Amino acid sequence: MTVVSLSEYGKDFQTKLISLLIEDTHFFLSIFEILKEEFFVDKMFRSVYKLLLMHFTKYEKLPTYDNLSTYVKLVKDVDIQNLLYKTINSIEASNNADADFVKDTAFTFCKHQKIKESLIKMAGHLKSEQFDSIENEMMDVVKKVNTDVEDHDYWSEFDDRAENVRYNVVSTGWPTIDEEMQGGLAGNELGVIIGGPGAGKSMVLVHLGAAAVKAGKNIVHITLELGKRSVGTRYDSWFTKYPIDKIPFFRSDVKEKLMSMREGMGSLKIQEYPTKSASILKLKAYVNKLKATGFKADMIIIDYADLLRPSGNNNWEKRLQLEEVYEDLRGWAGELQIPIWTASQSNRSSVSNDYIGIEDIAESFNKVMISDVIVTLARRIDQRLENQGTMFIAKNRAGRDGLLYPVYMDTSIVEIKVNTMDINSTKDILSGTYQKNAKINGKQKEDHVSKIDELFN
Repeated sequence: MTVVSLSEYGKDFQTKLISLLIEDTHFFLSIFEILKEEFFVDKMFRSVYKLLLMHFTKYEKLPTYDNLSTYVKLVKDVDIQNLLYKTINSIEASNNADADFVKDTAFTFCKHQKIKESLIKMAGHLKSEQFDSIENEMMDVVKKVNTDVEDHDYWSEFDDRAENVRYNVVSTGWPTIDEEMQGGLAGNELGVIIGGPGAGKSMVLVHLGAAAVKAGKNIVHITLELGKRSVGTRYDSWFTKYPIDKIPFFRSDVKEKLMSMREGMGSLKIQEYPTKSASILKLKAYVNKLKATGFKADMIIIDYADLLRPSGNNNWEKRLQLEEVYEDLRGWAGELQIPIWTASQSNRSSVSNDYIGIEDIAESFNKVMISDVIVTLARRIDQRLENQGTMFIAKNRAGRDGLLYPVYMDTSIVEIKVNTMDINSTKDILSGTYQKNAKINGKQKEDHVSKIDELFN
């Protein structure tokens, strides 16, 4: 029979539950959004829980038993007052030896009730084809039933953070870039590749995915622009160095070479969605489906975030929609505790620049604030003819930024090499004397350059 209230678990269970709600703040915060007062059929239990919620709402902390007794004194009905005193005393005296069982059982019950309630709401939205409301309801239920968040006690856990400052780090495949990123992009981090149209952002994302697969990592590559088979062919080219347009003519050789190098490599899943057809919620569903089959992603690549559909109001102006998408991506990286790479467009005027800075990012500047790492790619037309370009670390929470690197980039075989940092150009960029930026003259320039020199000496 379906359980519809906590009374089905018995009076002793409910006594222990309220005791734990009062005495265990972490447990209370994990369940109070889905624990409804009507789940307590007994009027006294319901009243005590209402007093608990009232106190927490007003003072932002849980009441003591003395606080609860003080509230009871204000009850005018003597009989009810005595019953409340008796209930509070029994709660305070309860034996919580089986606390873990009570917590798990109560949370599971409340979670199931919340899911049922949400399904009923979504059924109503489905009839009226309110799909955005369905997505919002699904995100709300996931948020409220998720308790996989643990805190970090600053004073007692120094050794832990000293050893694990960054975790689940995935190399970029470029030693020069990894050196500045403490080994690569880490779990809980969002990295963004920014460049103009045709600069090679998608190629860079393929490189990041292929380098990780080669290192034994499991990668999910989601494309919202190219077809999944086209993306797969780019991976073929990266691994075998056969030109992309020649692979169909050498399919046997390419396949043989791929099979010969497969051992020790990670797995790669490529999924395609039409532009603006998928929200973060749909991507989550896909990754969860993979997880259910035994595939656990070490990194996710999305080509690219600006082509995702926001999960919120589609009538918002574009910059707000993009801000929500990037916030959702950053949050998803935190939920999964793995890195996520994506790409974004720079503005039109940056096409002829020697390098692309933060100020060249198109649409929403909030992308910069939300992202952990921003790497830009500039390739002028004349540079493309010579397989040249520049990579610029525009933002880097793990280390230095404002660093410029010459790049060799042969898009015919998806070969991207990041060379040693261009120290002179980097100094000019950081001091504000680079051609792209405003000039700084006189003593101010000398002071700037002096400070920049200290970084490299």
